[in-house]
Amino acid sequence: MLRELRIRNFVLIEGLSLEFVPGFNVLTGETGAGKTIIIDALGLLLGERARGDLIRPGADEASVEAVFERFDTRGRKHIQHFLVERGLEPDPEGLFIKRIIPRDGRGRCYVNSSPAQLKVLEELGDLLVDIHGQHEHQSLLRSEVHMDLLDAYAGLESQAESVRFKFAQVREIDREIERLEEAQRERRRQEDHLKFQVEEIEQAEITADEEEPLERERRMLQHAEQLAQHAQAIEKLLVEGAEEQPAITDGLADVQRRLQEMAQADDRLASLERDFSSARIQLEEIGREIVSYGGNIEADPERLEAIEQRLHLLQQLKRKYGATLEEVLQYLEQTRERLAELDTAEASLDELTRQREEVTRQFVQEAVSLSQERQRAAVRLSRAVTRELRALGMAHGQFRVQLEAWGEGGTLFQLEGKNYRAGARGIDRVEFLVTTNPGRELGPLKQVASGGELSRIALAIKTVLAQVDRVGTLVFDEIDSGIGGDMADIVGVKFRRIAAERQVICITHLPQIAGKAHGHFRVSKTIEGQQTQSSVERIEGEQVEAEIARMLGDESSEDSRTYARRLLEDGRNR
Repeated sequence: MLRELRIRNFVLIEGLSLEFVPGFNVLTGETGAGKTIIIDALGLLLGERARGDLIRPGADEASVEAVFERFDTRGRKHIQHFLVERGLEPDPEGLFIKRIIPRDGRGRCYVNSSPAQLKVLEELGDLLVDIHGQHEHQSLLRSEVHMDLLDAYAGLESQAESVRFKFAQVREIDREIERLEEAQRERRRQEDHLKFQVEEIEQAEITADEEEPLERERRMLQHAEQLAQHAQAIEKLLVEGAEEQPAITDGLADVQRRLQEMAQADDRLASLERDFSSARIQLEEIGREIVSYGGNIEADPERLEAIEQRLHLLQQLKRKYGATLEEVLQYLEQTRERLAELDTAEASLDELTRQREEVTRQFVQEAVSLSQERQRAAVRLSRAVTRELRALGMAHGQFRVQLEAWGEGGTLFQLEGKNYRAGARGIDRVEFLVTTNPGRELGPLKQVASGGELSRIALAIKTVLAQVDRVGTLVFDEIDSGIGGDMADIVGVKFRRIAAERQVICITHLPQIAGKAHGHFRVSKTIEGQQTQSSVERIEGEQVEAEIARMLGDESSEDSRTYARRLLEDGRNR
């Protein structure tokens, strides 16, 4: 319920704080005192459009705050879920909403001290408060609310939620199918190019470590003639010798012989002789290897050309696919995987198509069953509300819950050769129709009913739905229009009964209604100099008696006082 409403610098109100009670609350006062301003402020808090003239003269901004009781009890956990889904932190102590309207600049909204968009306030307001009267926030004027009320009345909320879930599943599968199909189209556009890349790399038959040996062989072949010349020169110097210059190995043999003779005479030279002998053997081995190397060197232009072509190919592949041959091979593997995804996507699409067929079948079957239940419940609700309308003085009032097929709107579903148009709520669209005068056809609420009539129609509907309606606070403005006397007493009794299940706040000029309230608030207006100000106070006891006597015509009259006491006593007994 609405626990507290704080208003600052709003129209004629400089500042006030109202603490409402559970049950039935009334606001009374002289005409023009500012009663409707309070309801306007509440409507503003719940998402109605703001205007600059709402700010009190002389003030820079207006603000409205509301505190609702903790919402994790009495079946109100859906509000907690709403907050969590929108990233707003629930508060176990209650729900705090604030809206600030500056004269210059954009307004600000807060939910539990967290900034929020105005749309969030509007959606949250639909869950918290129903305002009935001359207000944009009247939920009964919106057909989507009619569906919710019908489902609540018939106890079909779980079935409706299942249908909504199945519909969301189908839409999600459709989005995934569309995504895969687009991705598949894109891949197919690239398929030929990808295949060319794979073939180009595969035909090259590259290995990650082949480039360095090829570079080495190419350098050797490029310098083959020079290498052969050097090898021959070394062979002549080291092994063969010439007339004017003996071979180095021959000279080394002579040196070794002399060292052996020296070591025999001085054994300290034995280690030198051994070292020299080893060096001589190593040098002779080097000579033999060079001779062998030189004998194997052969210029091969064809082989050099082949190596040049291979290295050129490898360079081309690296320019296209990676800085190294290893990266080129990695790119090859990735491209193969991308091509393989085409087959995977085909399989995924087939599976999604099968899923959609199954979920569609479930959705249509559940939606048809739900529609049948709604049709039966619509008849019962129509009769029940019509009875309440007539009990509220609308002798010719008639109410009908009309269910229609989607027609050309909605999403098309096909099952077993039949076409169905549907939305998230099923294959039905619901509209509340009403007529209040004889000879007039039934029509939508917003087209047929006046402000006062709409309030009484809302009262009739809320009376029937008191046990199942999830909105915790009902606000009625202009309920007095066109009624009085005994009918006012009946309206008051109905308010009192609804208040056993929901909080009710009502602006009224009728003492028969005010006398049945659990909480009474008196609105008054004062003029000080050039300033007009409205104020509100909670009254009790003799103050309530005096206010009801005033509403009867004369608060100083003993007859009015006596009748006022009788109305209050009657209200307490209801």
